[in-house]
Amino acid sequence: MVPPAVPGYDPTFVGQKYDVAAALEHLKNAGFPYDPATKKGGYPHPVQYLCNSRSLACDTFGPLAAQQVAKVGFQLEIKQLNWPAFLAQQSKRNTAPSGYGGWSMDFPDPSDFFEPILSTEAIQDEDCQNAAFFSNPELDTLLKKAHHELDPLARALLYHRSEEIVRDQAPWAIGVGQQYYEVVQPYVHDYKVDKAHSEDVRYVWLDQAEQKQARRPMQKGGRALALIRPWGRR
Repeated sequence: MVPPAVPGYDPTFVGQKYDVAAALEHLKNAGFPYDPATKKGGYPHPVQYLCNSRSLACDTFGPLAAQQVAKVGFQLEIKQLNWPAFLAQQSKRNTAPSGYGGWSMDFPDPSDFFEPILSTEAIQDEDCQNAAFFSNPELDTLLKKAHHELDPLARALLYHRSEEIVRDQAPWAIGVGQQYYEVVQPYVHDYKVDKAHSEDVRYVWLDQAEQKQARRPMQKGGRALALIRPWGRR
C-alpha cells in the first residue's frame, strides 16, 4: 500500500503475486472448481466492474483485469459511468462488487494510505472512502498504535504487519503505482521537489541570461532538464 516515495516504504516487503495456480486452488476450495483446458466450471455469475468512463480504468485496466480473471473462471462485466455516478455508486454499500480505485496522498506518511481507505472508522453507508467496506479488528488496532507511535522501528513493524493483512486478505488488488515527472528549464533555479509539495516555488528565481540562451534553437545550446516528482500514489 505504501509507495516508494513515501517514508516508511519497505523495498524488501513481498506483496501480492500473480499466481494462476494458487487462484485456481482458492476457487476450488470455495466450491467453484474451474478447468482452464475445457473452460468449464468457475464462478457462475458475472462480476460487475465499475470504472470512470473517462479514465484508463475502462480503456486499459478493466479489459486487462477481465482477461486475467477469465483464466481462473471469473467473468467481469465492465460498467462505465461518468465521474459523479461512479463516485456515488463506488462509495455506497452493496452497489460495487469490484472496480477501479486509486489514492493520492494528502501527506507523506504510511498512515495516509491505510486510515482513510481501509480502517473500520472510515466506513459509512454512503460517500464512503473505504470503498471495499473492509473491516479488520487487528488492522484497526495496528493503525491506532502506529498513529501515535514515536519509535521509528516500532512504527515500521506495525505498518509491516498492516501490509501483510492487506496483501493476504486483499480488499485491494494492488496493480500499479505512479511517479510523476516535471520538465524544468536550466534557467529556473532553487525549484524544490519534495514529498510534501507538488509545486514549491517559494524560493524560485530566473536567470535572464540563461533564459535567452535556452530560447535559441536546440542545436545552439537550448536544453531542458527532467526532475522526478516523488509523489506517491496507489
